[in-house]
Amino acid sequence: MNDSPDRGRPVRGTGSGDGAAQSGVEPSIARYELFELIGEGTTGKVYRAIDLRLQRAVALKILSTTDPVEAERLVGEARAQARIDHEHVCRVFETGELEGRPFVAMQLIRGPTLDELAPSLELEARIEILEQVARAIAAAHVARVTHRDLRPGNVMVERRDGGKWHAYVLDFGAADGADSDPDEMSGASPGALAFLAPEQAAGDPRSVGRRTDVYAIGATLYAVVAGQRPFFGRTRAETRRQIVEDEPLPLGMVAPDAPVDLETIAHLAMAKRPGRRYPSARALADDLRRWLDGEPIRATPAGPLVRMTAWLRLRQTTALLVSLAVLLAVVAVGSVLRQRIREVRRQALVERYDLEVERVEELLRRSRMMPLHDTRAAERKARNHLAEIEVSLLEDGALARGPAYSALGRGYLMLRQYPAAEGWLRAAVDVGFDGPTTESALGRTMASRAMEARLAGRDVSAGEVEEAIRYLRRRGPETQVLDRYLDALMLFLEGRIDEALDAASSSMDAEPWLYEARQLEGDLMILRSATERVDGNLDAAVADLHRAGEVYREALETARSDAWLWERECSRAIELLRVADSGIEDQAALVERGLEAARSAAIARPSWPAPLLLEAEVHVLAAGLAGGRGDESVADLEQARVAISRAEALDPDNAEVKGLRTRIERARQNSAGGTPD
Repeated sequence: MNDSPDRGRPVRGTGSGDGAAQSGVEPSIARYELFELIGEGTTGKVYRAIDLRLQRAVALKILSTTDPVEAERLVGEARAQARIDHEHVCRVFETGELEGRPFVAMQLIRGPTLDELAPSLELEARIEILEQVARAIAAAHVARVTHRDLRPGNVMVERRDGGKWHAYVLDFGAADGADSDPDEMSGASPGALAFLAPEQAAGDPRSVGRRTDVYAIGATLYAVVAGQRPFFGRTRAETRRQIVEDEPLPLGMVAPDAPVDLETIAHLAMAKRPGRRYPSARALADDLRRWLDGEPIRATPAGPLVRMTAWLRLRQTTALLVSLAVLLAVVAVGSVLRQRIREVRRQALVERYDLEVERVEELLRRSRMMPLHDTRAAERKARNHLAEIEVSLLEDGALARGPAYSALGRGYLMLRQYPAAEGWLRAAVDVGFDGPTTESALGRTMASRAMEARLAGRDVSAGEVEEAIRYLRRRGPETQVLDRYLDALMLFLEGRIDEALDAASSSMDAEPWLYEARQLEGDLMILRSATERVDGNLDAAVADLHRAGEVYREALETARSDAWLWERECSRAIELLRVADSGIEDQAALVERGLEAARSAAIARPSWPAPLLLEAEVHVLAAGLAGGRGDESVADLEQARVAISRAEALDPDNAEVKGLRTRIERARQNSAGGTPD
């Protein structure tokens, strides 16, 4: 947009006197001068205004009511939208209040909405805009914001220099309202309701999530290509029923010139069940970009069996009668139908367990990304979810084994309980549930265990490495967002550390929420440092340890309560204390950094002995450095002894405790001038 004030003629003077009141125009709001009314809804008005302090044009949204519920909704919209930093999301500048009525100052977009503009655009231009929208929604998901009300009317488009169209997503008013009524969430008209996902239309807030927005992008794609919305009941109730029960007419039937690939993308994005849709808005955006670039898309067309499955699921009574008739007529066909019904049941279980795992991952990831705190409550909830899956195996029987085993394995992987994760994932593979989601998760688990072993100086057998790489090579649309991260793990296992570092860095750049990729980058630098030390290149080893610290700090800016990440940072400081030929000041700073990291890990997981062992190790090293300088070391040794005692209380059988206790006692005796027993 052009940020020059572009004042034009004000709709009234800057005061709030009688003339303004009689004209019905809003009075000025301190630093803003209002010009023209550019939009109006049931609860408020939007004006083009000038920010007098910063001399820029803005859109000013003012509530027409003092209703506290509506006020909170407007503020919630602003907060959600302000959390997203993306070029295709309308920026929020400020919130305030005028005579008890809240207002929001936003970026002024000079252009029409997508539903107004789409009929005049070439198909490629429409898809370019849809790709931008999908990228914006992907950024919202990274910021933990789900739009829930995406439709063509909530996308505005501005023409840039050179004739390029630039889309903006706005109106995140339902973003924090998962439990809102569908009518209230999407306006009063059936046309607005037509873009709700089935889980929203059915009033199932527990199922609303990122794939709800994926559905809305698909429905918007359908509308701008077909020139009509996917569902159009005469009433709200009829529209909701259609969304939940009916399939939209195939895009190719409504728009005969629509490319098959676009019909395929829309079909996959608008799948009735969330688990069958694109796994992310980014994956959908990538397929739109492939279509624009003339490359093959990743989505596959729905075959006749898939369409029959949808028909059977949505019309169960009629389908049963038809199935019985076919069974009586042709036994062979009846066997096929029974198999398909079994597959439908199994797919429903897959989607149910996938949703449970997504909840576990969201719960743990959100907890670890919060300010430093005790994460045990989130871990307990995650384990309760997994326990419920285990119990459900008794109810669902043999058909649930593969999906449940896979879900349990992925849940324990997120909990970083690698032996349990590997056991469940191998069980899933053994019963034939060996798709890309399961096998890539198994590869990640095995690679994570290999990393722990190598960081501890232990070897990993060639057979284990080969097996892990084979599993990591299993890819599909559902693993697409992890592709570069999986590449980095494979390159690490193959010993190609420099290439693995590049892949890990690009993975984090593409998926900022995946802070594990940044941790992997730091771990790889630690490994390379160890190799450089063996080769006698101490300067390079120290430099890599310092770079690893920078990378870990970046990851900790995102995952402030990840105990494992804090432990990695403490271990890095310990390695530098062991190998760096630093001055006293640098050593003191390293000791402080190591202690800070160990204590932060202990805050995040208070019942875990590892942070206490690391704290004790830092104190022992600090005591040694103090002794080497001729300084007093008793205080550090006493603190090391306290940390070891606390670790032993948490885990009496821990093998590391005995060795560290022996070192501490020997150092205490040496400090006192005695000799060890």
